[in-house]
Amino acid sequence: MKLSDLSTTQLFERASGAGLCWRVGPFIVRVRTPLRDVVEQIAFLYAGFPLADDESYADHEVSVQPRGLRSQKVSIIADGRVTYPCEPRSIAVPLLEWTLNLCVFHQPSTNLILHAAVVERGGHALILPALPGSGKSTFCAALVHRGWRLLSDEVAILRRDDGRVIPATRPIGLKDASIDVIKQFAPDAVLGPSWPGTPKGTVAHCLPPQESIERADETAQPRWIIFPTFDRGAETQLTPISKPRALVHAAADSFNYSVLGRQGFDALTRLVDACDCYELSYGDLEHAIQAVDQQVRIEPNDPKPQHPSPATVPRITESASSNGKLIPAAIADSPPRIRQLILDAMNKPAQLRERQMAEWDVLLRIARSSNLISSLAVAVEQQGLWDDIPEPVRPHLEAARVVALQHERSALWEVNRVKRALRAIESPVIFLKGAAYLLSGCRFARGRVITDVDLLLPHHKLSLAEQQLQRWGWTIDEKNPLDEVYYRQWLHELPPMVHYSRQTMLDVHHTILPRTDRLNLRPELLFDEAVPFQEDDEQFLVLCPADMLLHAAVHLFRNGDYTKGLRDLADLWGMLTEYSQAEGFWSDLLQRASALDLTGPCFYALRYVERYFEFSIPAEVSQQTQSWQPIWPPVAVMDRLVDAAIFPHTLDGIDRRRKRACSILSRLYLPRFRVAASPAFWKKRFPGLFSPRAANDAGI
Repeated sequence: MKLSDLSTTQLFERASGAGLCWRVGPFIVRVRTPLRDVVEQIAFLYAGFPLADDESYADHEVSVQPRGLRSQKVSIIADGRVTYPCEPRSIAVPLLEWTLNLCVFHQPSTNLILHAAVVERGGHALILPALPGSGKSTFCAALVHRGWRLLSDEVAILRRDDGRVIPATRPIGLKDASIDVIKQFAPDAVLGPSWPGTPKGTVAHCLPPQESIERADETAQPRWIIFPTFDRGAETQLTPISKPRALVHAAADSFNYSVLGRQGFDALTRLVDACDCYELSYGDLEHAIQAVDQQVRIEPNDPKPQHPSPATVPRITESASSNGKLIPAAIADSPPRIRQLILDAMNKPAQLRERQMAEWDVLLRIARSSNLISSLAVAVEQQGLWDDIPEPVRPHLEAARVVALQHERSALWEVNRVKRALRAIESPVIFLKGAAYLLSGCRFARGRVITDVDLLLPHHKLSLAEQQLQRWGWTIDEKNPLDEVYYRQWLHELPPMVHYSRQTMLDVHHTILPRTDRLNLRPELLFDEAVPFQEDDEQFLVLCPADMLLHAAVHLFRNGDYTKGLRDLADLWGMLTEYSQAEGFWSDLLQRASALDLTGPCFYALRYVERYFEFSIPAEVSQQTQSWQPIWPPVAVMDRLVDAAIFPHTLDGIDRRRKRACSILSRLYLPRFRVAASPAFWKKRFPGLFSPRAANDAGI
């Protein structure tokens, strides 16, 4: 059944209820929205696309929700994450299309993904990688209306085992002048309405031929790669290029080449070796089509597949779909069920084999939005559950595991580079957080995505370390002078440093609490108990287990960063589970918390780990830490705030309750008096209360 087989009213009932599901190549997408005009446009653009056989599971869900008293704005949420918080309703459909692109581009995949248009003829694929604005989609639309089959106008998905292109056919996005160009070039092309005023200008969509939609399960063998560039008025030139040059260009157009590591390199070289490679510069579509048709002929001796290899489309078995008794919307709209689902997955991973497809649908979205999907994949692997996981779910977990491994490789490489850069300053350097967990060999760190590397140095060595790191390629890109003042005057770290070529981030700390905090922590005590992670190197260190846990507690409960609260709380749980097996850990933890004046964060860490996870604090430890309970805020208030901040309450809309709780927690503790007297502090902390002119007048 296709979308066109249902009336607009029927489609609207689905979209405004449990969700409208249809298949796009190897993916099932679901859209939920109460906006009838958006549903009408979906019905037009995707009229020929097949509805999903089972609505209890979708690979990606996008929600389009009205905002404002008159619903003139919309919010767009993809897989539990807000992609467009507040945009004009008039451009909701282009934003929805770009959000679906993001779901494919930026979600982990074990297949090689290129930013490219792909068309097919005679079983052979022509791949058109290009940067935005190169005329790729315009040229693709022209080829499609000259007999080529559309596989995709945005993304080339190369199957990892044999390198064949998996179709992901969708409407072709056209911008500005390209709209009129295609109307003149192909008068029979079916174009949707034009939407002016989008971030990319005026946008319209060209519907794919019905044959391309119906053959979306037929893969194609790559045969040609052409790198197109539109140059108005230029003469058409189709120039052969060398394999090494094509490899460099293709790598630059890949979304996950580096993530896949060796497999990505092998897949990309296999692609280039199998193809004839060209660069195309054109100013006229007709001449460009003629040049391509003359050059990319299919010769009689070219291998042609007699039976096109079908794309692997995971099917939902009847036993896993719960026969319609459970739908994802019933879980995603219930905060208690969201919370219970993710906690059960973490506390009782063996029960994952019993989950229904609707529960997996919601669980994957919760795990993505909480940065826990890689940890979930590792838990499945450790429990030996791969064969028990439903087939449509496995690619998501396997891809998340690949991403986590790549982050580990990247973090270890950055650690190596940092050691080379700072060896000359002859100062102790402590690695913190994710890199430290990895260097210490912590079991709970498996699957943890590490986005940056954190260091701790003595304050008197900070300037020298900054100069040395800048010599080795790390730069501070802080365009706002107010931020520069705020970081250097009041925080516990330098502004973030980014490597100019690798774009990796480095956070250089001189203590673990901001100078604004009322707690009196002496950072030299951290260096006294730090331990080397390599026996023959006393310069580069990690915190001792007790201090490592206390730093994680400070980061969550004192620095007020609850954006990844559940992930950070899971780190604390993992540390307690692993470190508590060592003799003397509990006494060390209590002693270090008192010595560092971190009794409050320690109390909260123990309280909420025991509250949410299957972990018991020894009775004598609980009794002693009861006296550490902070006076402010009252523990009942803190319980409600933490609960609201770390667990999502909705996956299909703006989570205002969670946003409000995070905002309160980030401003929970009053600064020291001398900080309160600084205009720079308040203008950074509450920017909405001050105009840009006021900040400029203050000279910051």
